Amino acid sequence: MSAEDLRSDHVRAVFQLINECREIGDDPVTWRTHLFSGIGQLISADIVVGGEMSGCDSGNLKTIGTTDWGWGPGFDRMGWLRALELFDESPFDHPLFRSLIDQLNHGGGTTLVRRQLMPDKEWYRTRAYEWIHHSAGVDATIHSWRSMERHSDTYSGWIINRAAGRKSFNSYERRVLAYLHAEVSPLIGGALAQFDEPSPSQLAPRVRQVLMCILEGDSDKQISLRLHLSIYTVNQYLKTIYRHFHVSSRAELLSRWIRRGWSAKCAWVPSR
Repeated sequence: MSAEDLRSDHVRAVFQLINECREIGDDPVTWRTHLFSGIGQLISADIVVGGEMSGCDSGNLKTIGTTDWGWGPGFDRMGWLRALELFDESPFDHPLFRSLIDQLNHGGGTTLVRRQLMPDKEWYRTRAYEWIHHSAGVDATIHSWRSMERHSDTYSGWIINRAAGRKSFNSYERRVLAYLHAEVSPLIGGALAQFDEPSPSQLAPRVRQVLMCILEGDSDKQISLRLHLSIYTVNQYLKTIYRHFHVSSRAELLSRWIRRGWSAKCAWVPSR
């Protein structure tokens, strides 16, 4: 997908969204939630679900992680989560996924509206539609999968949804999404953290605040004063942080952020 196929304002919006994600790229859930919110605005989507999956080429499928955005009134998120559990148990039972795998076997990725994977007459008779999409309150979808260049046989997958009753996504909206996904996928594992990396949001709220202070350059004493913690508690939290990120020093921890081009915006820090 080329930028020449898109309007200039959409190309600018795509790169603005990617740059915003890079600023908060140190946490795999935080940057994806922001990205999915941006996709909602970019192509008028109601719900976005996405994640990473390995084994698509080998057939040994494993979900690495997922997150979602946009579940407002009128939608059933719990139904979708139950569907994800069933998908993990037997992904090839989902008729759309079987079609997607066939597409992926012919290249490094694909972005297709549901009707390109299965015609209406067949789709609306499937259990997948009745149990998952209909029960969740969605219908029109785009399915986008792109290989992650830093890891073999691992894909970034997005499912973009509109509420039941809304019109289908058009070919231009599909091209915008394909272009965005093609630009994002090479960054995953680099400027954008992937799901199997240690995440700041997995730490306890107080520990995250200490991590934020470290990234902003505070000494142990400054952290103690700033957060009203004893030096002993600060030291214990530091040990927790080092273990979590598999580092042995403050310098090694900081280099992890600098090397990946991450800022110290710390969007994962809880409000005090």
